[in-house]
Amino acid sequence: MTLLSTQAKQIQRLHREANQSYRQIAASVGCSPATAYRYASDPKRATSERAKPIRASKLQSVDRDAFLQLLLSSRSNSEVVARMLCEFPQEYGLPQGFTVSARTVRRFIRSDFAAYAKRSQPVPIGDAHYEPGAQVQIDFVLTKFQFAGDDFLTKVPLFEAVFPWSHKAYVRVCPDMKQVSWFRSILGCIARCGCPSTILMDNDRGLVTQPKRRDRPAQFNDSLVWLLREVGISPRACRPARPETKGVVERFGRTLKENAIPYIQSRPDLKIATPAELQDALDEWLVCVYQNNKYRRGGTKQVLTVDELYEIEKEYLQFIECGAEGLTVSSCTARADDTASLWLHGQRIRLPRSYAQVEVIVNMTAGGSYQITNSFGKKKIVDGVIPKENLSAYKQFEKGSHHSDNADFPEMNGNENLENLDSYWESLR
Repeated sequence: MTLLSTQAKQIQRLHREANQSYRQIAASVGCSPATAYRYASDPKRATSERAKPIRASKLQSVDRDAFLQLLLSSRSNSEVVARMLCEFPQEYGLPQGFTVSARTVRRFIRSDFAAYAKRSQPVPIGDAHYEPGAQVQIDFVLTKFQFAGDDFLTKVPLFEAVFPWSHKAYVRVCPDMKQVSWFRSILGCIARCGCPSTILMDNDRGLVTQPKRRDRPAQFNDSLVWLLREVGISPRACRPARPETKGVVERFGRTLKENAIPYIQSRPDLKIATPAELQDALDEWLVCVYQNNKYRRGGTKQVLTVDELYEIEKEYLQFIECGAEGLTVSSCTARADDTASLWLHGQRIRLPRSYAQVEVIVNMTAGGSYQITNSFGKKKIVDGVIPKENLSAYKQFEKGSHHSDNADFPEMNGNENLENLDSYWESLR
């Protein structure tokens, strides 16, 4: 970048008199820190180089108040700002059919709105070698969103899953990050996207009872092992404090927080009032924006979109024959009777004698598989399968078994039915 002589002299003056950093100088002048360094370190550059006139920015006519509000709602993400200006130009005083690149927006922000310029930060990147269908990486990201009608930001936990070979992604709005939210989100992901060979996760207490060490493998929660056994997936945990192990989903989490959420929040045609509407908007963003990203695979020059790569990877994934409905997971608490027994769909489940009149957790799939754990959900007591004929012929609990629905999370299925989620959110707010 070539500067005018007045700008070059200003850089040298700020460097000599004000003793400012190159980033501070760049923000004042409207250039990059590298350009500020070149002109500050070489005083002769201003006279030796032929100064080129600076073209007026395409954004000089923008409504500056509206542009500032867009910067705030988009969190200074130049890609989101550029997309909003192209999709809704009249909202910002620009002519119909206006187009602008993210690079031009970024330069305009640095020159005219330097205080709101965004500084890039490195993101850990894991091993780039993956095989199709071999793995899915999962995580939770906590973001903030202002629902319509609110004058405050609400913390929203988002479950995220990415297949690292194709970058196929899945997002689910959750009320919390408890174990049952993990389970239902995992099942929703594999019901929609398919089952890989392994699933890579953090050492969350709801998933891992003993973290992976150099000298020992990780020990997984019995309920998680039971859940994944139903769909033939092997769990794998990262080493503690090593987020780069699952760098693909870590990078996607940043994209959600810095691109997807600001994009949805900034759209003037969307008034998101409920978590269910936010889920719909995120699904639309995945289809219309994210899945158009392109990647190179196979050591060739061929560049394919996420959708095109996923069509290839689908051949290596297993899909549940029963579909999403068969992956429904219910979770509730129950109290064993005096004989340490539970009656589940007409079948007597005997527990160890020590569990007489003790409260336990009953996890069950729509297909009839069940697992009973202690009240902390960490220790498996018994598991099995209820005969199909019993599922429709008997109520879930019989013969005096005391039970209560799990208040932590309303029952939902893997097909993303979020009707009950709205009422749950309302109870929290």
